[in-house]
Amino acid sequence: EPNPGKQWAFRTGALAARGEFLVMVDDDNGLTRRYLERMVAIFEAKPQAAMVGGRGELVTEAVVPDWFEAVQFRWAVGPQGQRETAGPLLYIWGAGVGMRTKWVRQILDSNFPFLMSGPTENNRLVGGEDIEWGFIFQALGKLCWYEPNLVFRHNIPASKLTIEHAEALKNARKPATAR
Repeated sequence: EPNPGKQWAFRTGALAARGEFLVMVDDDNGLTRRYLERMVAIFEAKPQAAMVGGRGELVTEAVVPDWFEAVQFRWAVGPQGQRETAGPLLYIWGAGVGMRTKWVRQILDSNFPFLMSGPTENNRLVGGEDIEWGFIFQALGKLCWYEPNLVFRHNIPASKLTIEHAEALKNARKPATAR
């Protein structure tokens, strides 16, 4: 994909995918054993589920700061939506998320104007495509399903376990400027 950015890479992959489901795994994520098998079982049991995701587990060689647990969700670590049990949420984190290919393609083919990802004028960290996908699917009457027993690993280096990076992640959840 010649365009920089996660959303463009995702779009290219989604349009090329041949399977019934897509899974987004960032370069700093790892899936636990049987993750994909369990995810498919959830999709089969929940035909209205458009997104399925699990709990993020921190992997780091750094000393984990005392404040981290209170904001771990910013790194897609811990339970989603402060939820300890399986069930629907408004959206699922992008890390390790599974989506139904046909519904993703329908949205991409509609040329929906995504606002939560892409470049900014000052090269600010931008994210939030997971929130946007969740809201789109909710508007279409689909489910975003969380399963805490579905575990992915998030490898975070010491350089990103800082208050400054926590603030950057917080600010990344704002719409990108118009292109």
